[in-house]
Amino acid sequence: MISETLCGTQSDLDDLLGVTCVGVSPEAVWSVSSLVRAALIDKHPQVDGRYVAELRLYDSQNVQADGDVTLPNSNRHPYFGVDLYSLRSTPA
Repeated sequence: MISETLCGTQSDLDDLLGVTCVGVSPEAVWSVSSLVRAALIDKHPQVDGRYVAELRLYDSQNVQADGDVTLPNSNRHPYFGVDLYSLRSTPA
């Protein structure tokens, strides 16, 4: 959610950032997800003129097969998982 002042300019940001990890197996998704989490959790994105709070893992969806996609030369489906991170920012 973005709050606006009476003049219509954006000020505070309090939203969720979704990150989707994909792999050929659930284990591959968990492996990628572990690397992504290590790269994002507790990090402060840098934006000129803004204070951005450290990213926090807000929610995580179960890894599941994508039945709408079939991997080439196989009868297998890729797997994916989604992590949601809390993203908060205010003017500096």
